[in-house]
Amino acid sequence: MVATPDWPAPPPLLKAGERNLVLGVAGVFLLLFGLGWWRFGAVVSVPAAALALALLLGLLLAGARRQRQALDEQLRQIQSLLYLQQQLKPSLPLPLFERAALFPDAAAVLFGLMRERRPRQVLELGSGFSTLIVAYGLRDGGGGRVWSLEHDPHYARLTRELLRRHGVADYARVIDAPLVELRVGGRKHRWYDPQALEAIESPLDLLLVDGPPRRTQPLARYPALPLLAGKLSPAAVVFVDDSRRRDEREMLRRWLDEFGDWEVRHIPCAEGLSLLRRGPPPQGTL
Repeated sequence: MVATPDWPAPPPLLKAGERNLVLGVAGVFLLLFGLGWWRFGAVVSVPAAALALALLLGLLLAGARRQRQALDEQLRQIQSLLYLQQQLKPSLPLPLFERAALFPDAAAVLFGLMRERRPRQVLELGSGFSTLIVAYGLRDGGGGRVWSLEHDPHYARLTRELLRRHGVADYARVIDAPLVELRVGGRKHRWYDPQALEAIESPLDLLLVDGPPRRTQPLARYPALPLLAGKLSPAAVVFVDDSRRRDEREMLRRWLDEFGDWEVRHIPCAEGLSLLRRGPPPQGTL
């Protein structure tokens, strides 16, 4: 049985700004209509009513289009969730999805990447559902280890328990890594304690960048490649979640400027997903 995802409610037919616009236009309309009636009589009612109806119809159509897009997106996420359930064959239902977690479409791409490239050494920045996906991929691929750096002790315990309950804890190690102040790229960053990297074997075949949280500071995830590029194998892939966000777009731009031998491929997912690797990717590969 597939766990029912906790999707956000569909968007309202009119956004707050659009509702305010409707109220504002209605107020102006009533004022002008009153002045026009006083000056020209009932003849002004026909064009005024036509203009008001046209504006209202346009706003309603825009809201209906947004709802349709939201429905299509939810359908895509459900299809991705069913794909994961079929491919992983988990011993327990998959956990409920939250907005902070890796979305099902990105998780499906991640599992496909695991199946295709069969990495052995994986480092993940930020633990959670993605840790479970990688651990299943390592199990199905014949072995390996994922190290997951987690700054929140409570969330680290939840991830360890999730791995244990699914029977894949042997393929993963969640490391408590508090955020400390580092200087990277000429500016201060709060990033994972470098001492947590000492237990990680290299070279790494896959790097997942899904932390620290963006609320930490602007460009919170920027230090990942500058600090870890030397630990990556020549054929390593860097998996960047949430790449539609402004900070992640700027982070990718800086990485490509600073590391000239890396190339990026953007994959359409709900929250955005980008894959980086050295040189052009071989044809037919993710």
